[in-house]
Amino acid sequence: MAERKGDALHESSLRYVYMRGKPSGYSPDDLVSSHKLPLEIMPEPMIREHLRFYSNIGHDFQILFNKKPLANTWVILQTSNGSKFDAQTDAQGRVSFVLPDDFKDIKPGRRANKAQEFVLRTVHIADGLTYKSNFSAPYSVNPSHWQSNAGGLFALSIGFISGLVIMRRHNKNKPQKQKKKPANSQSNGSQS
Repeated sequence: MAERKGDALHESSLRYVYMRGKPSGYSPDDLVSSHKLPLEIMPEPMIREHLRFYSNIGHDFQILFNKKPLANTWVILQTSNGSKFDAQTDAQGRVSFVLPDDFKDIKPGRRANKAQEFVLRTVHIADGLTYKSNFSAPYSVNPSHWQSNAGGLFALSIGFISGLVIMRRHNKNKPQKQKKKPANSQSNGSQS
């Protein structure tokens, strides 16, 4: 978090960093939901650990001013690859952006594609002060470029069919157990 205050200007920038360290015992959602700045851009939900900001997927954000949703405010999204979009918040201060698939030379595998940066910016004027706020984060290539649902279903089908064949062979080669006939406690002969 960084802040700069002037006579008629308050600028701030916010970035959440995942450090891959030992769990602290606190939920990242608690960190995000705590009030940090007068004008704040909050990701919803917080991206962490195994989740990432991916291209071609809609991501939601909420704009707050003094802890209250800021409706009908323009928000600009700009990527380090040169894409730029804007959108207006709804009545609850929420805005959604589909991060652009503006990567060049996409290679198979997440690690083969370097993450890029995006920045969200918004401005609000209140009580003679201009508030400017930024939120920045890395975003990655959507895994759909190298992952195939059809290929996954095909592999799953082959595994299922192979399992059925193996079970049938196993059951054919296994001798069947003979059912025991219930023993009669009384003989069928005549009693004296």
